[in-house]
Amino acid sequence: MAAVLTPVDAEARVEVSEDKMRAYLFLTAPQLEGKELTKDMITNALNANGVKFGLDDDLIAQMFNEKMYNRKLCIAKGSSCDNGVDGAIEYLFEPTSELKPMKNERGEVDFRNLGLVRNILEGTVIAKITPPTNGTNGMSVQGVTTAAKPGNKAKYQVGKGVMLTEDEAELKAIYDGNLSWDRDHFNVEDTLVVKTDVNLTTGNIDFIGDVTVKGNVSEGFVVKSKKNISVNGGCFGATLEAGENIVINVGCVNSNITVKGEFRANFCEGATIKATGNVISQSFVFCNIVCSSQILSTAGKGILLGGKLTAVNGFEVNIVGNDNNVPTRLTAGNAGVLSEEIAAEENHINEIQGQLFKLNQISELLQEHKKKYGKLSPDREAMLSSSIRSRFTLEREKKECQKKIVELNAQLNQEFSASIIVRKDIYPGVQVHAGTATIIIERHLSRCELKPDADGFLAFLPI
Repeated sequence: MAAVLTPVDAEARVEVSEDKMRAYLFLTAPQLEGKELTKDMITNALNANGVKFGLDDDLIAQMFNEKMYNRKLCIAKGSSCDNGVDGAIEYLFEPTSELKPMKNERGEVDFRNLGLVRNILEGTVIAKITPPTNGTNGMSVQGVTTAAKPGNKAKYQVGKGVMLTEDEAELKAIYDGNLSWDRDHFNVEDTLVVKTDVNLTTGNIDFIGDVTVKGNVSEGFVVKSKKNISVNGGCFGATLEAGENIVINVGCVNSNITVKGEFRANFCEGATIKATGNVISQSFVFCNIVCSSQILSTAGKGILLGGKLTAVNGFEVNIVGNDNNVPTRLTAGNAGVLSEEIAAEENHINEIQGQLFKLNQISELLQEHKKKYGKLSPDREAMLSSSIRSRFTLEREKKECQKKIVELNAQLNQEFSASIIVRKDIYPGVQVHAGTATIIIERHLSRCELKPDADGFLAFLPI
């Protein structure tokens, strides 16, 4: 008996990968007049396997329309999750506390500038912070969500004098100060404390805020501050400049001081001091001082000996000079200061005159050569042009100095005088200039006030 062949319907089978991220469709053709393939067969196979995400509808339609039998094709893809990216911090300054010689604008190494101070202004951005991302969730072909792992926040510390902005995007300086690195974070210090001497181990100091030096300021080194300078030790052959006040607890020896406020030291020897406020010390020995206020020396021995001292608002001291008739010059009132400024302008004019004389010689020589030979070499032509430009610049500078001298002389005609109060002794050899009067003390005097009288002569008043 012959076998009876049974019709076989077309079939759509769907397979899902083990990780649920791929789905494959396999179609078989009908046999012996079995049922033809229908779209419902494919839909039912997808539903039976739960495949509903990432379907490639175009490919499914193509497989159906073109009767792509006996081929296993991927008709759905899931999306993998992307974990979040960790946040990061970008420092805009080098995070280091290492001291090393800095290079100047010419590329030369300066061994007295070790980078101890990094001045920073209020509001300056120190670091930029990138926030972490949350990542993107994944989904299987069966519509099951795979949660992404969010990134971690950047690790950082907010140091002293530093603030985190409200949006947590930046670290900024809270106030003007020194930016310093401490192991893993920056600090901003409004006061710079140097725990040692200022020397080759620290380099020079130039700071926007207050400076406190626990030791001494060594010879040849410079300490500058936009505010105050305090030195617990002494200042020896150094330079100090302050926008406010300077205090030296020990002594100031052979040093240059410029201060817009008050200056105090235990003793001063061979110092050059220019101050807007009072200058105060127990002794001034062979100092050169220009002070826009008073020079005071009444504590301790309170002596002024040698040197040239000018105080717009006068002096109050215990002793001036000594038994050896050491030349000591005191100037009280604004006349001395104005005279100093006039002398400086006149000296500058003399320097300009010397430079102009040399430039005129060069210019005349080159012009004579050009007239004789018809032209100059390119180098000499450039030299001629440079000398002419320099002459014009110097002539303008000279006129500015001359104008300044006229202004200073006008102020000098309206000068006011101040007195010199000597609480103990003033010795022969001391030269006193107050108002329009100038005298040299010829005999020992005690407890007196030296002050110009109505006629412009110097009066000696007992105290």
